[in-house]
Amino acid sequence: MNYAIDYRRDKASVLEIADHLRQADGSFVPPLSDRVEIDAYAEKLVRVGRRYEAWAEGQLVGLVAGYLDDPAAGFISSVSVIPSWKRKGIGNALLAAFITHACVAGIRTVRLEVYRENDAALRLYRTLGFSEVNRSGDTLTMFMELDGAR
Repeated sequence: MNYAIDYRRDKASVLEIADHLRQADGSFVPPLSDRVEIDAYAEKLVRVGRRYEAWAEGQLVGLVAGYLDDPAAGFISSVSVIPSWKRKGIGNALLAAFITHACVAGIRTVRLEVYRENDAALRLYRTLGFSEVNRSGDTLTMFMELDGAR
């Protein structure tokens, strides 16, 4: 299958992000809708987050969202790819874009939280160079030191 993916930054509307998060909801461990109200979360991401987006066939198929307002540490809040677009390198490409932007912005570390049972996400984060720094219940905090070389 040939597919064209268009990578963008901060272009999706609140409605497009909310629709994407609903489509990806079952891929989150536990489901995102068990932890947040999706419409309010999408609005917050548009209002204060930095978003890296993958678009295909007019649809938001991948999203990495986070915050880069603290020069000491960026925070990745959400990583999602809708099920029919998984295993195409989209999550990896979006995370790399976020990390590169953080590096250029002078951020020294990037951290994220992930559920210990989310094996696919843990593999991806470890492959990219994230290390575990803390465990709290079912949640791991992971971080990556940025060296400006990305």
